[in-house]
Amino acid sequence: RQYDTLDRISDVSGLGQLTTSPLGASWSWGGADRLFGFTTKAQLGTAVRFGYIGGRGAQPPGGGGDTSSQWRLGTLTWGSTADDVPGASVTEPPGTVWGQFSFGWRGTEGDPRDGAKLGRGAVDALQGGGLDLFAGMGWSWVYDAGVRLSHAIAGRGDVQGRASPTRVDSFQYEYGEGDELERLIRESEGTIAELTIGAQGRISHRNGHPFTHDAVGRRTEDDRFIYQWTWRGELATVTVKDNWPDGKVS
Repeated sequence: RQYDTLDRISDVSGLGQLTTSPLGASWSWGGADRLFGFTTKAQLGTAVRFGYIGGRGAQPPGGGGDTSSQWRLGTLTWGSTADDVPGASVTEPPGTVWGQFSFGWRGTEGDPRDGAKLGRGAVDALQGGGLDLFAGMGWSWVYDAGVRLSHAIAGRGDVQGRASPTRVDSFQYEYGEGDELERLIRESEGTIAELTIGAQGRISHRNGHPFTHDAVGRRTEDDRFIYQWTWRGELATVTVKDNWPDGKVS
């Protein structure tokens, strides 16, 4: 492993036991600890590139928000550098694009809404010769007057938070007087999850099924999973229950 002068990881190298191909990856950083990209060393050269609104890297179509959004994450591009020319800039998309997300933000500096993410759009990579792998993985997020998430709409997504005509699914969230989440509605299936809130705002029941926590508040069991933690507070294992309360089987 290698680190730059600011103690940020810059390179990991090695050789696999089953292949002579090099293993590892390299990272490229900019100012303010912004990650511009990383590239694996295997033959395919899998790469991720990050673009920042009004700054370096690919820009989101139609912009990503007002002036307060400058230098926020604007795009995330996956692809391969196998066909890149030597010395290609890490602030440019890889030579072969598999898919790209764009991000939109809202709010103004000093406003409590600042930083609310409006959407994650799946850019139509087919127009650029890509594979469009992210076509149904975008999101649009809608907030209520209290800047609480009220709707999440899955599909191609939109950086302005508008509902996509190609929506895949949508979810609605309802809150109590103390801003506690009380109800989740999956609109495509018409399913409703009623949440009961317990100590310190933690969920104690979901549709009557208990959620348990350890002495320091970490969840140990819910209606779908069993969790185990290390003494450092790290999640060690997650066990999927055989039967879920909605009738689905793992």
